[in-house]
Amino acid sequence: MTAPVIPCLIRILFILTALASASAWAYDRPNRLRLAAIPANPLNQVGAPLMEDIYRQLGITIDVLETPPPREVALYQEGMIDGTLGRVDGFSLQAPQAIRIPVPLTHIKLVAFSTLEKLPRLAKGLDPPLQIGQLRGIDFGLETSGQVETTLVNTTEQLMAMLARRRIDVAIASELGGAFYVQSNNYDDVRIVAQPLKMIPVYHYLHSKHAPLVPKVTGIMQRLHDRGYLEDRHNAFRARLDVDGMTLPLRQQVSNDDLRMK
Repeated sequence: MTAPVIPCLIRILFILTALASASAWAYDRPNRLRLAAIPANPLNQVGAPLMEDIYRQLGITIDVLETPPPREVALYQEGMIDGTLGRVDGFSLQAPQAIRIPVPLTHIKLVAFSTLEKLPRLAKGLDPPLQIGQLRGIDFGLETSGQVETTLVNTTEQLMAMLARRRIDVAIASELGGAFYVQSNNYDDVRIVAQPLKMIPVYHYLHSKHAPLVPKVTGIMQRLHDRGYLEDRHNAFRARLDVDGMTLPLRQQVSNDDLRMK
């Protein structure tokens, strides 16, 4: 190799190294992130402080913006939100710009709430069509069978209030979210009336514009998960609620067929 070629190769190597460094530093890490959260979701009381702890380790402050789920999807499309506090697995199908952090925050039990007054009719399969309430804009992957009319609402608080006022027969909600409002509003007649319909993992999501943050956030969350810290935070919240006391004994519970769910 001739002597003039060597300096030329050195210059090319220098340029390639500089370009690689520029690419690596092209992302300007923000000092603040806005994370969407489902309005009036009691689990925000766990998720918000948890995310503050996680992002504090990266020198980032978070602001929680309670946003109805359909609006949240629009904000992702417009690039007006930085991420999501926590949503069930599959949220990226609704918002392709959302990158799932692959460490579950927790697993929620999806359950059916009803009233003691409605229970005999549910058990006998009477009173068609069945009036079922669910949260708007959240796909839990449930299918209904038979005569069912579904009412969609924006918050779990509204959902449990509708049930307590006998405006619906059954409310489908997370165990802890529904139990929180049953207990705090003294809905003494409301019970969890069946075995969990589903166990669903909940994940934190970031907008794709923050993709360079994903490995660092994943690493922090994985360490917390391995220590049992994530689940401990949710179990501490569960301990404040009398979930067992508002769950019917197994022999009195209705089946998925009674609920017209599959």
